Amino acid sequence: MVGETTMFQVVREREFAKRVQERRSLLAKNQSECAAKMGVSRQMWNNWELGFCKPKNQRMRDLAAVLKCDPLWLQYGPGTLLQKRIERVNFMMRDIVRELSHISQAIGRTKVINAASGTIIRNGAFVTKRKEIA
Repeated sequence: MVGETTMFQVVREREFAKRVQERRSLLAKNQSECAAKMGVSRQMWNNWELGFCKPKNQRMRDLAAVLKCDPLWLQYGPGTLLQKRIERVNFMMRDIVRELSHISQAIGRTKVINAASGTIIRNGAFVTKRKEIA
């Protein structure tokens, strides 16, 4: 039906599912054995292998331990996709650092020092104590 809304959208994690299947096959285990070792139902394991869901955090690490593989590889795949994500974060961090540097320079133009207490106040924004050299 046109314009029909659904309660949820199923997103298949096909590549993740393929990695889980391949690792399990490589270890010559069946779904039930792996699920029991991890403490989940066979149906949950099957959902991972079909790509209907993907574990998070500790459960992803547990899954990687059962499959005897790297959790990052299991979650993201070979380095290309993960590397692209890391590069994107690095670019964002570089921009943030550059912007913070500009802000710091602008704030640093006005400086007040209270000699009695050793407190430095710059534009009323930052307050730090000078370290005394022994």
